[in-house]
Amino acid sequence: MVETSSGTRAAGEVPEEDAALRRQHGSYAQAANGSVVAKYTPTETRTHRFPKDVIQLVAYDVGFAALLATGNVWTWGDDRYPGCLARPVTNSQCSQTPGLVTDLEDLPTGKIKRIAAGGYLLAALTTGGDLYCWGGHPGRKAIIGDSSEDMLSGPVPVVVDEDADVTDVAVGESHLIVLTDRADVFVIGENSNGQLGLGKDRSVSARSWTRVELPQPLPQVREIVGVAAGPRCSFIKRRSK
Repeated sequence: MVETSSGTRAAGEVPEEDAALRRQHGSYAQAANGSVVAKYTPTETRTHRFPKDVIQLVAYDVGFAALLATGNVWTWGDDRYPGCLARPVTNSQCSQTPGLVTDLEDLPTGKIKRIAAGGYLLAALTTGGDLYCWGGHPGRKAIIGDSSEDMLSGPVPVVVDEDADVTDVAVGESHLIVLTDRADVFVIGENSNGQLGLGKDRSVSARSWTRVELPQPLPQVREIVGVAAGPRCSFIKRRSK
């Protein structure tokens, strides 16, 4: 059961106005009417009022991130992983209170239009098709090797394909999947469960961005419109005719 603004419901009965709700390890966050309620223990509830409406809310292993209608990104979570927060943690701005990620403001290709998160990695996509990533676990192998150290210090631009813009991104526990404006799907990271879609050899992981060879679509299916990811799986969304 989960709590929403309209009462206590089963997880599958969350109404549309409470659709951006995520439950994880006994904690959950809810975006509704521009505010987020994060419940950390059965007796503790914290409410934060954002300056503008929250249009997207994502969870990762040790925290949360919210995207506002203005394109601003706010993060909060475990202060033992400051790279995931991508912002200073001070006495006046603690890690458990949502804080603004200023490094994602005034970007060259426009404001942030989408965010994604999974494991210890977060990603943000601009209106102009640029991808930014940050975070990581200091004691684990980095998903995106070349920029791993920089990502622990804040968002860094990530180039997937020099000749294409990124239109969608999703993050799993230890892999990423992106869609470009050329309808190409690229993946990177671990493949122990076949989550990269690179064939039957699950021992083959991708240390660099790798294009996925897609099967021919069914006649009633149109172009790819998005990607999604679970902890150890990936999805490609196509539009039907």
